[in-house]
Amino acid sequence: MTKVTVATKVTAPADEVWRLVGGWNALPSWHPAVETSVIEDGGHRRRLKLADGAEITEQLEKFDGEAKTYTYSIVASTLPLRDYRSTITVAREGEKSTIEWSTTFKPIGLPETELSKTLEQFYQTGFDNLRKLLGTSRA
Repeated sequence: MTKVTVATKVTAPADEVWRLVGGWNALPSWHPAVETSVIEDGGHRRRLKLADGAEITEQLEKFDGEAKTYTYSIVASTLPLRDYRSTITVAREGEKSTIEWSTTFKPIGLPETELSKTLEQFYQTGFDNLRKLLGTSRA
């Protein structure tokens, strides 16, 4: 399994950050590469449409609003990977926060380093836009 983790600190309280990123269906509101998210299967699945036209169906595995974390897996996509499982977490550090997006997967047909770099860029793009929405900089 390949692991990718991207984390960033922001000068905003964890509750404020979690309000933006913590909703299972909230990805389009803070990640510019995600155009739509449609909830299915009683709320446990979301079908994402990305700006490049790709569609991904994800399954919510675990949600803990108190701990400000959720874990999901990809159940259908055209991405060159399998066994994708990811966790988004917001941790409080006083009046600042750390946001972490951590993923494990097995690449299919692409070098591990190439796919890892693509995922890192995708996560960082989301974090950069989140900072703009929060009106904050890196901590």
